[in-house]
Amino acid sequence: MNRHAVISLISLSLSSFALAADWPQFAGPEHNNVSSETGLLKAFPAEGPKVLWTIQTGPGFGGAAIRDNQVIFLDRTGEKNAEKDVLRCLDLSSGEELWSHSYDAPGDYDFPGSRGVPAVTKSHVFSVGTHGHFLCIDRATQKVLWQTNAFGEGGKPGPWGIAVSPLIYKDSVIINIQAKAGGLASYDQATGKLLWQAQEVPSISYCSPSLATIGGSTQVIQFVESGVFAVDPDTGKVLWKYSGWKCDAPIPNVTALGDGKLFLTGGYKAGSALIQVTPSETGFDVKQLWKITDGSQLHQPLFVDGCIYLNGVTNATPKAGLMCIDSADGKLLWSTGAEMSPHRGALMLAEGLIYYIDGAGNLRLIQPNREAYTEVSSAKLLAGRDIWAPMALSNGKLVLRDQKQMKCLDLRAVP
Repeated sequence: MNRHAVISLISLSLSSFALAADWPQFAGPEHNNVSSETGLLKAFPAEGPKVLWTIQTGPGFGGAAIRDNQVIFLDRTGEKNAEKDVLRCLDLSSGEELWSHSYDAPGDYDFPGSRGVPAVTKSHVFSVGTHGHFLCIDRATQKVLWQTNAFGEGGKPGPWGIAVSPLIYKDSVIINIQAKAGGLASYDQATGKLLWQAQEVPSISYCSPSLATIGGSTQVIQFVESGVFAVDPDTGKVLWKYSGWKCDAPIPNVTALGDGKLFLTGGYKAGSALIQVTPSETGFDVKQLWKITDGSQLHQPLFVDGCIYLNGVTNATPKAGLMCIDSADGKLLWSTGAEMSPHRGALMLAEGLIYYIDGAGNLRLIQPNREAYTEVSSAKLLAGRDIWAPMALSNGKLVLRDQKQMKCLDLRAVP
């Protein structure tokens, strides 16, 4: 191989490395549905982005995690009262199934199907099923290393079962269990040993734990029915709690705006609030900066250039549309209203553009703009109803799904 060919290969490898970024758990590497990828399309071709592959799935809302060019998600199959959870691993480029692990999980809740997103490390896959099966699989052997029950002792399922995703922190994995004695617990990744259980944190929640750094302190933030809690991820000690904002069924993750500001949102008439968390001599002080009636029922909003973009469609506000809110004072800057029929789809930010999958199966590419809704492109890609699963982006490939299929799109810009 001549010198020029070697240089070309090195350049190609470096550019590929710059483009690639894993999406190893729910809401991405930073828990905020923001991708660091570059070299993506600035607008869709007339025929829409290229579909690399499509596979059939069972019903559900379980989105994908992507690591090392492997797509891992929890599927659900089988006839009524004989259902199985199926953890599936696919090749990102081709959609070929590399391995799967299934187990009996009969019975269904309202809105049947899969729920959470697995968390994937270099060596392990962690998954929580709708019926509480919390397991760790060895990626090399595809064998179950350990398993426990996410309902915990004395726990009871809500009307939608368990709909949370595991959170990776150092050598531990943290989940919101539905135990009577407390709803947040940390386990050793390798052994499944319980490291701590925050009994002060109630268990009623469909919200997954997330991480935020406040005053130099790394904290696990958890929404529950009675408010918001922050826990030390190393010890399980409750650092602060706030009950000035509550939701009957908390689902979206907290959105961290920086400088200790946290945006809280939910459906069921909960609305939204911005709180300020500040270190103090006794720990942390929390105060509410503003509160509004608009909220997002299912998905975490995006924070871009001082604006909060959220899907305002909830059970209480079915015609609210996609919204842009000024983070300084909570003022509504614009709303698409019912005309765009957004329903309750997911949002993602990549290379300065918002990706939004609406309830009609259209993937919309949106330019953030505080003055008005500014759509760059759209393409019809999915079908049916209840298209609520979160998306995942890695190596220029976007993975999304509806109730019957999962697709992978090529978003890489042509050089």
